[in-house]
Amino acid sequence: MVIGNLTKNLTKIDIGDRVNQQLHRIPFRKLIHRVTYKAEEEGISVELVDEHYTSQKCSVCGVIKKSNRKYRGLYVCSV
Repeated sequence: MVIGNLTKNLTKIDIGDRVNQQLHRIPFRKLIHRVTYKAEEEGISVELVDEHYTSQKCSVCGVIKKSNRKYRGLYVCSV
């Protein structure tokens, strides 16, 4: 199982006082800890992945190329 590591990225976002309060209240570390705990009980390994460039990165070969993303949800590898 792969989980995006959002704990560092969300602290830098400033989108208004009210939305910031709602966004920063979400306990991502606690959620990740619980999911990891439950997955390990079932024998499932959990990997935290950095969220940078995930929409531009090929999941097979790992090449980051912005032009390969055709639209949201469709990435076509050129290799």
